[in-house]
Amino acid sequence: MKRIILFLSLLIFISCGKSNMTDEYVEIDFTNLSVNDFLEKVTEINAKEIIIDQEIEGEINFLDTTSVLKSELIPLANAILESKHLTLVNKGNYYIVVKSSSVTYCTAEDIFPEERVPMTVVYLLDDLDGKMVQVKMKPLLPKSVKVIYDEGENSLSITTYAPTLRSIKMLIDKMKEREN
Repeated sequence: MKRIILFLSLLIFISCGKSNMTDEYVEIDFTNLSVNDFLEKVTEINAKEIIIDQEIEGEINFLDTTSVLKSELIPLANAILESKHLTLVNKGNYYIVVKSSSVTYCTAEDIFPEERVPMTVVYLLDDLDGKMVQVKMKPLLPKSVKVIYDEGENSLSITTYAPTLRSIKMLIDKMKEREN
């Protein structure tokens, strides 16, 4: 009986692992595809709505028309939107397209670790010296990380990927603990 349970557990473990390890390819014809149509296709494929409150001008033309990994659609959409000074913000059950300049209004709750999309998060620093935190943190971060200090709000707006944002949050929390 123990062997049967062990075998079934192993079989379930392997099947779950395989579904997470494999990523299916999707076919999209990128020839003269409008940005809005591309976002509609991403919505259909990912089964997660993308809310757009304005018409996004422009077309997409890929030189290589091979298939794309499903997991790469959101990062690809974000890269395309960046050229229009827009970005995707993950709101849990849906995404919303916003101007890149307004993305600083995202909070830590907008971060979803399964995404490989750069995000901007605002960290309120309370009684910490924000300029000093920025100076101490900058050498520890990859060069691709954008850090902006807002003296009026005593906050840092940081743009990078979720794992780095989690590390930064832990560092800021530790600094706050020491301050108290």
